Amino acid sequence: MRVAYNKVYGGPVVVYEQAGPPRFCCDGMRRVWADLIGFGLKGHARTSYCGVGLFTVYGEYLPRPIPGVIDIRYCPWCGDRIEVVRAP
Repeated sequence: MRVAYNKVYGGPVVVYEQAGPPRFCCDGMRRVWADLIGFGLKGHARTSYCGVGLFTVYGEYLPRPIPGVIDIRYCPWCGDRIEVVRAP
């Protein structure tokens, strides 16, 4: 699987955004992309996290849950390596 990104300079912190659709390794990854697994943080087009991860939530019972992500390097379905590359 391959996901391209762009760097966006918005002040003192460098943030990243996905550059175009990813090239999927298998149908399993295609089905869950952007719902369970994705680039950055779920619901945020720009983020300081430059990777692909499993989306999670911390503090589910708080009035405002905190979004989280668990970094993954290989597809959980087919085992293919996930490449995160800077867009040309």
